[in-house]
Amino acid sequence: MADQLRHVLQDLEWWPSGPWPGSSEYVSDCSTRSFMTPLQACATGSDCGTFDCGNGHFSAGEGLPCFVCRGNPSASPEAALNATAAQYCSQNAETFSCLSPVGWAFTVAMTYVGFLCFFLATFWNADLVGKLRAVRDKWRALRGGGGGGGGG
Repeated sequence: MADQLRHVLQDLEWWPSGPWPGSSEYVSDCSTRSFMTPLQACATGSDCGTFDCGNGHFSAGEGLPCFVCRGNPSASPEAALNATAAQYCSQNAETFSCLSPVGWAFTVAMTYVGFLCFFLATFWNADLVGKLRAVRDKWRALRGGGGGGGGG
């Protein structure tokens, strides 16, 4: 529920995705990259598409993923500094390594706290502890009321 609220506030531009504490879930310039498929070499951002998404990002059309022309991160540091190094259309990868602090709070903390509350409420509603106690008591009664372990 909290992540949906974050999305609504961001879409209404009541909570901008800008600098701290921006509503963006991911860091804007993460070093982890996701490449266009099929892999497309580029010299400028406009080689990645005709639709201008803004900030040097381009797409094949409105509503499609936006890419920017960047060097190959798997290349050596020397090659990355070289102006003739291979560049490819890529975008920020939406991975845990690219989450912003807001992303960690909403995606990880609130999601898993929600799962924990749901898990506990389900067992509480099912009276699982009471039912397990009844099973234990029946087990003890069948075993002669004693507990302990068996020799004989």
